[in-house]
Amino acid sequence: MKRYLAALCVMTCMTGSAFADSQTTRSDRQHIAIQHVSSRSDVSRTVAQASNTQSCVKVWVNQQTHVYHMPGSFWYGATPNGRYMCMQQAVAGGNTRAFF
Repeated sequence: MKRYLAALCVMTCMTGSAFADSQTTRSDRQHIAIQHVSSRSDVSRTVAQASNTQSCVKVWVNQQTHVYHMPGSFWYGATPNGRYMCMQQAVAGGNTRAFF
């Protein structure tokens, strides 16, 4: 019983400081609202950029042999002279798909 009372006292003391910090003035709330709206526009830009990159399948292109490797293949990201690019760019650059 003493443990429960002690825990209740500690929790009461901790919540009191949380309520004391939550008092904001009207100008503070307006400033927070403006920041929230501007962060929404940043999020919408980020979502638009992500949707453009999601349509792009990243492949590993070996620039010496002009062969591209799909994600999950053995040589994906492992050949010494290569770089990541979209599969459409790799095909347009004359690279062929590796089948191993």
